[in-house]
Amino acid sequence: MATGFCYESGTNKDFLTVEELRQMIAEMQELGYNHRLTDMQCALGLSQLRRLDSFIARRREIVAAYNAAFSDIDCLQTPGLRTAAHAATTSWHLYSVQLDFSALGRTRSQVMAQLRTEGVGTQVLYILVHLPPWYRQHYGYAPGKCPIAESFYSCALSLPLYPAMTDGDVESVIVAVQALEPIAAVCIIPARGGSKRIPQKISVRFSVDPFGPIPSRRHWLRTASRKSWS
Repeated sequence: MATGFCYESGTNKDFLTVEELRQMIAEMQELGYNHRLTDMQCALGLSQLRRLDSFIARRREIVAAYNAAFSDIDCLQTPGLRTAAHAATTSWHLYSVQLDFSALGRTRSQVMAQLRTEGVGTQVLYILVHLPPWYRQHYGYAPGKCPIAESFYSCALSLPLYPAMTDGDVESVIVAVQALEPIAAVCIIPARGGSKRIPQKISVRFSVDPFGPIPSRRHWLRTASRKSWS
């Protein structure tokens, strides 16, 4: 049952409508059994196993298209693999990107709403294990217990990924995500690899003429690089 709890950027906020909460988050209110499949569903699942290889192949095609399309989008990080060998075994159950919402000048719920107007449904998958009400009430867990997981969660957004997606569906998602242009923002870019020193906080300020060309992301980065580091 989904209720009015949502965790974003280190605080608890009732900032979503009931409908948004139904779409975005499912909470564990009570401890129960993990009943999953009926016998009929198991039979259907066994028959679907014959199609598994084609399902996984299609998922990998979609992921490859997403990764190529999103590779040059600033403040968006595509999901990766721990080793190259995993490319041959992962089924890509989810496609969850990391978005710097502060750099976009929007909250996560606003980004979700914008994508929804373009016909692209998104989810936050999944709520952190230690934050559902049952664990908070019984064990006293609270934001701050798992800072790395919470940091990841605060930037996570899952995009559509299922084998029945057509090439047109995939293109629609790509176009909608590429249209997420930054407004006035403060962009916090995490260092990658640990060896390359990059600015940890870049202040970006510019206005866009609604009747003129939108500054390119490259221009935006050049503008950012001239700002002071902190």
